[in-house]
Amino acid sequence: MVNLAAMPGGTMQSLMFDYRSPHVVDCSVIRSIAKQSNSTHGNSVEYYSTFFRDFSRTSLVACDPNRLIGFVIGYRRPAAPDDYVIAQQALLPEFDTVEARATLLTTAIGLQVCAGARRAEIAVLDGDRTTPAALGRVTRERGGRVESAGRPSADGGPPDCSLYLLGPFTPATN
Repeated sequence: MVNLAAMPGGTMQSLMFDYRSPHVVDCSVIRSIAKQSNSTHGNSVEYYSTFFRDFSRTSLVACDPNRLIGFVIGYRRPAAPDDYVIAQQALLPEFDTVEARATLLTTAIGLQVCAGARRAEIAVLDGDRTTPAALGRVTRERGGRVESAGRPSADGGPPDCSLYLLGPFTPATN
């Protein structure tokens, strides 16, 4: 697993944002971002606390110089460690463009590919047009392909979304 906190200074920069591992103290801001986003379900602060405590190595937050502006919550399945599952992702509305979303997702997926992931999956809420466009850019930049896998099963995710599968990614695309 890649741990952003172990990197010099604990952050990583892209052309758009600075990234770092999430901290439990970020939870109330992340919940606020999720509630403002049109592409995600709002959850409780406790939900984010649990994810950020248990999955900080596979999740990340995006920052501009002054504040948190977005996040990706992801995890690797113990039974299928090659799979990186993005449970939730969002950006503040004023930052939420296809380019920004693609950069956010490419960064999160790229870190996990470097750590051995070969596939990624993400559930996208109905009506979200930004994330599917961003996923196309992610696969163009990282290799692989994006496929719609239809709707999650009744016990596999929220009923108002579609599941997308990305990959396979190979070490040559790192």
